Amino acid sequence: FEVLATEGLARDFEREIRGGSLPDYQPDFGDKLKHLWQRAVEEGNNKRFSYNEWFFGCEERNIPKYAGYALGLWLVELFKNKTQKNSKAIFAEPAESFVALGLESCSIR
Repeated sequence: FEVLATEGLARDFEREIRGGSLPDYQPDFGDKLKHLWQRAVEEGNNKRFSYNEWFFGCEERNIPKYAGYALGLWLVELFKNKTQKNSKAIFAEPAESFVALGLESCSIR
């Protein structure tokens, strides 16, 4: 899931330089985000996770466009909220740090 963490960090930086807003094309997944995260974890554990499907969407598999970007940003937000660190302070954190909080937040082991 390193790609989720790195893309999440990139999105967080993008939001920071845009004065706190994300581009209009980034959908708000709201309550669907945790469900998407659970699916991504299952697929990652089964080596089924596809970058193209999760970041650009896959209609056949019901994966919305840009879901991977949203998941990455969500993981980064979880980490920042828990650690109270800013974007600059967390850019070198290992992906496992972000993923662990995502797993914890959804009670996934």
